[in-house]
Amino acid sequence: MVKLSPSGALLSIDGLQHLAGGHGWAAAQGFANLPLGEGWGMSLAGDANLKRAPSASDFDFARLSIQPALHLALGSVSVGWGLNWQQIGVAGQRFRQTRGAQMDWTLTEPDESH
Repeated sequence: MVKLSPSGALLSIDGLQHLAGGHGWAAAQGFANLPLGEGWGMSLAGDANLKRAPSASDFDFARLSIQPALHLALGSVSVGWGLNWQQIGVAGQRFRQTRGAQMDWTLTEPDESH
């Protein structure tokens, strides 16, 4: 068995070959799209995962991700710009938090494929 130390390095746990005991897991995803008029639209996507192991809390895991975005349709082309925020927790502690920006461009073909 290995586990992450607070500094992120992998540590060997002597004598452990496996983890016994139960855990619970839950996940949710969502997406909403709001037309704003004249080709503009706004979307919000979100994703959450939670795993809890009551007998071994060192193996708890949590992740939350949110992505708001603006989109503009120009004929058969759609362009978008959005933000991305994600937080990861391990063993009940905040492990990593990231923020970013994303751009997209989509071309719709006459047969409605992308």
